[in-house]
This record gives sequence, structure tokens and C-alpha cells, in this order.
Amino acid sequence: RFFRDVFENQKALKESELKYHTVADFTYDWELWIDPKGNLLYCSPSCETITGYHADEFINRPALLQEIVHSDDQDAFTRHLNEDRTPDAKSFHSDFRIIIRSGEVRWISHYCVPVTGEDGIFLGRRASNRDITERKKAEGKLAYSENIMRMLINASSDTAALFDDQYRIIMLNSVTANRYKKPVEELIGKNVLELLPPEVVSRRKVMCDQAFHTGNPIRFEDEHKGI
Repeated sequence: RFFRDVFENQKALKESELKYHTVADFTYDWELWIDPKGNLLYCSPSCETITGYHADEFINRPALLQEIVHSDDQDAFTRHLNEDRTPDAKSFHSDFRIIIRSGEVRWISHYCVPVTGEDGIFLGRRASNRDITERKKAEGKLAYSENIMRMLINASSDTAALFDDQYRIIMLNSVTANRYKKPVEELIGKNVLELLPPEVVSRRKVMCDQAFHTGNPIRFEDEHKGI
């Protein structure tokens, strides 16, 4: 009976470990388990896809995790590692850069949560790292485009505004704001059609809807008190 119970417990433990590794080892994200002393207890194989370094390299040399962090993000990352080694550590999220084996810079979205056992004992932290390099590149291109558009709108001596397909104002220049005798900030998010005189709303909406539908610029003229 005793030996059968031991065997069943060992079998259950092995099955539990198999389930854990099946989930953790094949996840897309780079998963880590760091003990209270800063040692790596687990590093998922996906780290190699993201960093170029094998999991064993991180396990055998835990300092590698910090070494690959970009110099501009080192202070914040080091502070995070030092502050979150206690049982009262909170969940943490941050985006930072790493330098992978090839020398390429990549952006990582880092989520970190404290881990406790069934008895409440602090077991360290579980971290999940996702490669968000392409997202950061897209955000950079979008920010650049928005800056160019903002400069073009602000450089115009005529009324100029940018609005979405729901006619919500995204940006406008001070000339437009002055026409409506309101600050720029107050007009952002407003429906541009609600600001126009009733007699020109229908025609302008038809022309704008056509531009939204075709993606082509539309040129037209109408006037109401110079607006």
C-alpha cells in the first residue's frame, strides 16, 4: 500500500510536470521563473527565437538576462529586478529594448508577477516577454506621419483640419480654431459637421463621404461667411 501510494504520487507529479512543460515550452512568448535570490529556475526555449541565446545560457548565467538589456534601459530594469524580490512585490509591466546575439536591437514587452506556493511562501517571480519590435516600428512610423501632417496643417494660412470617417476632428490649425472662436484643444474630438452652418452641411458631407469611399482627394468650393 505504501509503495503503491508513493508510485501514484510520483506518477501524478510527472504528469503535472509534463503538462506544465507542454504549455510553457511551446509558448510563443519567452517565459521565465526567477527565484527570490535572482536565480533562473526556468527559461522557455522560445528565448532563442527572440534573443538568439539558448535557454541553458540564461540558466547557467543569470546575469545574461540583464546584460542584453539596452544601455538606455539598464537603470530602470536593474531597479525592477532589485525592488521586486520581496513577497509584497506587485505585478509589473514595462517595454524595454534588448540587444540580441546578432547585435540587432529589439523591443520587449515585459510582464512580471509574484509567485507564491499553496502555503503562501514567496517563490519568486514569473515573467513573460513578448517581442513587440514590429509594433514599435509601426508606432514610430505613425508618429512620424502624424508629425508631418501636423506641420502641414499648422503651416497653412487657411483653415485646415483633419477628421476621421466619423467626422471627429483629430487635429486642426489655430486659424480654424480662431474662426470658431474656441481653443484648439476644445475642438479636438468634436464632430466637424456640427460646427458647420446648416446650409452647407449636406453638400460637404456628400463630398467628404465620396473621398472616404474612393480614397481619392475631392476638390470643391462653397462659402458661408467665409467658412
